[in-house]
Amino acid sequence: WSVNVGATDSLLKACAAAGVGQVVYLSSTTVYGAHRSYTRPYLETDPANPVRGFQYSEQKVEAESLLLHHAAGHPETAVAVLRGCVVMAAGADNFIARSLGRRTLPVPAGADPEMQFLHVDDYVSAVEAALTRRARGVYNIAGDGTVRWREMVRMAGGRLLPVPGPVLTGVIGLTWRLRLQDQSPACGINFIRHPWLASTEKIKSELGWRPLKSSREALQSWVDGRQAAG
Repeated sequence: WSVNVGATDSLLKACAAAGVGQVVYLSSTTVYGAHRSYTRPYLETDPANPVRGFQYSEQKVEAESLLLHHAAGHPETAVAVLRGCVVMAAGADNFIARSLGRRTLPVPAGADPEMQFLHVDDYVSAVEAALTRRARGVYNIAGDGTVRWREMVRMAGGRLLPVPGPVLTGVIGLTWRLRLQDQSPACGINFIRHPWLASTEKIKSELGWRPLKSSREALQSWVDGRQAAG
């Protein structure tokens, strides 16, 4: 929290004092949450609804609130919030990459949601587009297309281990509380149980941004890099 929220607050105060004219904040599509009620890709106008207890997305929502408050109080400053999905490329190190790096991956039985990925080069180009166009407001960014969990694991060379949802939730919750793992609390299971896709039509139409690599290609670049590294 001290980094995700506290430091953002301090930085924005410093920006106001220094007269900084433009801010681009890197947020996450996890602010929409992963819920059973999902019916379509999320739009920027949909309310943030993070999974309760998933600290990363809850703190991103708090940080976004600070950004929007700053924008309202400093209309001369161009403030843009980029909500990115899971970023992938050779050498990527995040929760999803570490999960896929395991030979056997326990997952909720029957779950096979679609996932979006964003290649790091496309992430950079989205930031560049926001800076160049002096963008204001919230934009989702993701690679085109999706990859399902079962195929993701197959591409990574691993094996799925279906586990009843309540059992898996209990085990992850216990190991989190006992500090035997620091990857995710039990509520993080929702992100591999339900889809949480985001629409990228707004940034494409308003800023002219287009990802050069699809979600599948972004994931494949991580797989290729892992294989090259042995």
